[in-house]
Amino acid sequence: MTASQAITISVDEARRVSGLLQAPRGARACYVLAHGAGASMAHPFMAGVANGLAERRIATLRYQFPYMEQGSKRPDAPKLAQATVRAAVIETSGLVPGLAVVAGGKSFGGRMTSQAQAETPLPGVRGLVFLGFPLHPPVDRQTTVQSICSRWKSRCCSCKAPATHSQISILCGSLPNGLVRAQH
Repeated sequence: MTASQAITISVDEARRVSGLLQAPRGARACYVLAHGAGASMAHPFMAGVANGLAERRIATLRYQFPYMEQGSKRPDAPKLAQATVRAAVIETSGLVPGLAVVAGGKSFGGRMTSQAQAETPLPGVRGLVFLGFPLHPPVDRQTTVQSICSRWKSRCCSCKAPATHSQISILCGSLPNGLVRAQH
């Protein structure tokens, strides 16, 4: 197991959240990993993902959302949660310069990351990785998929061809654990 380094992430002038950087020697990339609505960055699932990725030379930056940092059970409003995602991504680029960065998370964390990306592309992020569903509330799913496709040049991870709206829509709705692989 690779040791974790505790860090502090500034979300805005008034808010700071905790983070854990786990960067194995010879890391090839870094995953900015957000927790789900009911469990913190220290949850055994999150630690297990980080440890498994470290064994594969993938660094992780796990971080808290402000509500979890304060011990509340009620998730932050999307605007604040998305600002937290963006702050964590920006912090990552300074902590692991030169590494490819992907972002995402478990359920709520993945959903907030996808929505932040759809709003304005996350700086330096090369891909989104989701560990749990639902990514989008049922009423919003199509709109969010269209936003991601139109604002970010999505590519199929199998063949690297540009992903179409229908492929991403199918993938977002049908694959477990965020495994994205298009059928051509």
